Amino acid sequence: AAVLFWSAGIMGLAIWKYQHFLYNAIDLAYFNQVFWNTVRGNLFGLTIHPHLSLGDHAEFFILLLAPLYALYQHPLTLVALQTLAIGSAAIPLFLLFKKRYGELVGAGIALAYLVNPFVQQAALFEFHILPFFWPLFLWGFYLWGNSGLQECHPRAGGDPLPFVSYYLQTRGNGSRVKPGMTIIILILLILL
Repeated sequence: AAVLFWSAGIMGLAIWKYQHFLYNAIDLAYFNQVFWNTVRGNLFGLTIHPHLSLGDHAEFFILLLAPLYALYQHPLTLVALQTLAIGSAAIPLFLLFKKRYGELVGAGIALAYLVNPFVQQAALFEFHILPFFWPLFLWGFYLWGNSGLQECHPRAGGDPLPFVSYYLQTRGNGSRVKPGMTIIILILLILL
């Protein structure tokens, strides 16, 4: 409920900002044009630069969001998708802390995340692809924590590379695929 309330509040502010021409850092217009061209078959096309958007940002995640953008082709659709992604990261945060410290602490951490000015700024400042990885990373971390993998590899510490190494070594030995590690590996590969 808090995530939906927060998302609705942020979207209200975003609509006000849009109606008053306060999205003025070009990023929203840039990505709106890329999405608009992509859903029309001109993948990653734009006219701001003489090359495809891949020359500026190799963000293939656009292809996953394009069908949602196609439903209502408007700059605020991008802001709404970004807002929902950023807000939804509070859910795995809540679950991570609830499991270890109890429901009250989990709720407190999730609410602290939602009222954090940096999080709100990220939701209201134009549009970017990177915030879509926040919930993916946190869900991956949550699912990884529930898979038992962290107890299986004593050298892991906080470095993700031993996790990836262990995952790749055990995956071929008949063990079931760990969904959390799959998400974390995908994010690492995308961000590298």
